Parts: sequence; structure tokens; C-alpha cells
Amino acid sequence: MRAIRDLPIAVAWELALHEAWCTDRGGRRANLQSLDLRGVDFQGMDLRGADFSYSDLRRADFRGANLYGAILLCTQLQYADFRSANLHFANLRSTYFHYTDFRGANLMEAYFQGAYLQDSRCSTGRKSQNSSL
Repeated sequence: MRAIRDLPIAVAWELALHEAWCTDRGGRRANLQSLDLRGVDFQGMDLRGADFSYSDLRRADFRGANLYGAILLCTQLQYADFRSANLHFANLRSTYFHYTDFRGANLMEAYFQGAYLQDSRCSTGRKSQNSSL
């Protein structure tokens, strides 16, 4: 698992600006498009509204992360872990999921059109109402 401190400085800076934006201290929403973020530990982070479009997020750990309204359009999410994450209103269109774990995740009104979900795990005990699966 790759820690945030091990990422290139530009990516770490983008995440710091995003954290400031989330806490109303200036900053801006993270633009993390087209990046190699394989195996990064985003566990418990507030990533609402962040844009990960076209990024490689294989084996990334999003357990307990807040991805409300995040954009994960056309991303690679094989073996990613979204257990107990908030994906409410997330845009996951045309994304490739393979052995991805969504158990306990909030998938309310998440957009999965055109997504590939082979062998992924999803529990029915948590909110998934109005998701476009």
C-alpha cells in the first residue's frame, strides 16, 4: 500500500488543497485526472467532489472514505476496496471494477452506467437505492 507521503509532490499538494477546500479554508477540489494512483491508501479521507477521471486506482484503499459526488469516470479500479465508503452521487460511469469490494458502502444515487463489475462484492445491508447498477 502506498502512503500519501510517498506520492509525487504535485499529487500530495493537490490533496492538501482539497483538504483545505473541504474544511472551508480556501483551496480547491482535487484534480487527480489521468494519474497512476495504484495501491494508494485513501482510507478515511474526505475526497468529496474529487476528480479521479481516467486514473489508475487498482488496489487503492478507500475504506471509510467520503467520495460524495466524486468523479471516477473511466478509471481502473480492479481489486480496490470501498468498504464502508460514501459513494453517494459518485460518477462511476464506464469504470472497470474487477474483484472490487463495496460491502457496507453507501451507493445511493451513484452512477454506474457502462461500468464493468465482474466478480465485485456488494452487500444489500447498506444504502444502494436509486443507484444505476
